[in-house]
Amino acid sequence: MWSIISDRRYLFSGALVLTIWLAGPGRILVAQTSGPNREFMKALTTAFMGADASVKRRIISALKDVGEQAVPILTDALDDPSQDVRRDAAIVLGNIGKPAQSAITHLLRKLADPSETVQQKAVTAIGQIGDGQEAADRLVPLLRDSSSSIRKETARALGRIGIFSPQIATALVTGLGDDKRDVRRESERALARLGPSAIPHLEMLLSSASESTAPTLLRAIGNIGPEAIPLLVEALSHPVSGVRREAADALGDLRAGTPEVIAALISALTDSSESVRMEAVDSLGDAKVKSDDLPKALEIALRDPSDDVRKRTVEALGEIQVPSHTVVPLLVEALGDADQDVRDEAADVLKRLGAPK
Repeated sequence: MWSIISDRRYLFSGALVLTIWLAGPGRILVAQTSGPNREFMKALTTAFMGADASVKRRIISALKDVGEQAVPILTDALDDPSQDVRRDAAIVLGNIGKPAQSAITHLLRKLADPSETVQQKAVTAIGQIGDGQEAADRLVPLLRDSSSSIRKETARALGRIGIFSPQIATALVTGLGDDKRDVRRESERALARLGPSAIPHLEMLLSSASESTAPTLLRAIGNIGPEAIPLLVEALSHPVSGVRREAADALGDLRAGTPEVIAALISALTDSSESVRMEAVDSLGDAKVKSDDLPKALEIALRDPSDDVRKRTVEALGEIQVPSHTVVPLLVEALGDADQDVRDEAADVLKRLGAPK
């Protein structure tokens, strides 16, 4: 029921309050509703159609709290002459999320909108709403868009949708070589969200990846989860040192303490690259497994030519789960290291190991 009070128009029905300027100072539409009814939505649609762009934007802003019942109005607003109205409509549809599924087709059309801002917000909304293969496939060409903002939002949207296909994975791997850091970062995150089913295809792409993108691709694969462990172990023998480094790091992050993993990390302690040896020591310390082979392996690392590797080895000796008597002699030996930081670390670890539990 409508009533005019002091040049304000009120519709009462429930608890939620929406406030929208309809036509200049003093004329406000206030809807109180716990879930907008048909009368309210019909009146709001009529008001929207006859309003100017500034009022439409206020109406759209208020509709973010209405939810699914606002989708028809917002979908129509995607074709408004004002790019600001179209942009705002895409933003609110994205905020509504899954209940706005019916707007996906219209949002896909906005990927060709003359306004780059509207395109970008449509991409974002599709990522927030969409969970279909068609939506994901339609986004892929935008990873080659001239706008870095659109490329970034496209990679982020594909990550949110999280559907694997060879086409999507290949396009995202290409994004790892983008000249913009934000695009590279979002492409990496999206690859990690493609799930375990993507690993065989990503392994194939890794074999032909450039030296600059291969380490980032391997890191993305590692972030998929434990299903990537066999590939990570194999990658410790990759010809690119950056890939070997990322493999050692990822195995530590996954706390992968199987005999096969421990053996591979121990072998990496003699890698030609200092960064690989450092990550191998790190991961052995992080593995938190009981292995009689660890003290002997770390004894080798205590003789590493790198001061940093030796210091991290001392730290790892205090972290591995083996009897103290097997590591104390090694720590005592490290007290005579040529580097002061290594000696100080050895003293600290001995102090910790000797402290009452």
